[in-house]
Amino acid sequence: MERFRKFLLISAVCTLPLLAHTSSAAEAETPAVTATLKMPQALAAAGFTSFSALIEAAGLTQSLEAAGPFTCFAPTDACFAKIPAAKQKLFTEDPKNESVVRWIRYHFVEGLAMDREMLVNQVSGAHTMDKGYMRIWVTPGQISINKTSPLVITDIPAANGIIHGVSVPLEPPDAMPVVPAQP
Repeated sequence: MERFRKFLLISAVCTLPLLAHTSSAAEAETPAVTATLKMPQALAAAGFTSFSALIEAAGLTQSLEAAGPFTCFAPTDACFAKIPAAKQKLFTEDPKNESVVRWIRYHFVEGLAMDREMLVNQVSGAHTMDKGYMRIWVTPGQISINKTSPLVITDIPAANGIIHGVSVPLEPPDAMPVVPAQP
């Protein structure tokens, strides 16, 4: 668990400068690499390192390696810095906590691989893996989840779905309170 805490801290600190400049060569290579990988590995390869590490720590890797298809609205590593301190503490101390697992599952739609075009033209919302519902808001030049989480990256292919990056943390509409496990 200590390694996971250090990983989250290091990835949050180290990726902030990288967000200011993204190499076009890396962007060109990402879809070719991620398209051959199942969702958890594709997330890591696409640079969503904090989210993919949390998926692994929560024990959800196997379920997200299923055939799918999945649409993932993944929080960027910079997005993790916006998560309240109490929730970040829970992520590191008890990643298998029911509220953490639910939070992760809220970022996935199962049974649909929704690309940007589908989000813009055909979908107003979708049921999430945690049995919740998210609204897709489309305004000129912007797609957002639940009006508050804009997509900053779209259409990263995975072998079993598609990934979009969000810049503001998603919260299930009736989010359970963050309660750390008692010793």
